[in-house]
Amino acid sequence: MQQGNSFPSINDLTWALIAVLGGVASYLDGFLKGKQTPTLSRIIAHAFVSGFSGYMVAQVVLLVKPDWVFVAAGFAGYLGTQALDLVAEILKRRVGAGNKDGKQ
Repeated sequence: MQQGNSFPSINDLTWALIAVLGGVASYLDGFLKGKQTPTLSRIIAHAFVSGFSGYMVAQVVLLVKPDWVFVAAGFAGYLGTQALDLVAEILKRRVGAGNKDGKQ
């Protein structure tokens, strides 16, 4: 989000939209594979979860490799909360969280 402005930037909205599309693609892929019956409420739920996941991963990727932020948002949207789990695990390893001796 831009400093001094209470509205999201166009980039923020684009990352979230790409993530939402990734989540809807994941949901529809499951439908096509016969795993789930499509409903509007499930599509909306996937869109919200994917939008949040993609946006959060995009913020992390901006700090590491900004050129890949749009790709990361789409993948994270497709993976949903699995993407957040993956990023959390990577960050834990990087900072040594969970290890008694602090080593990776």
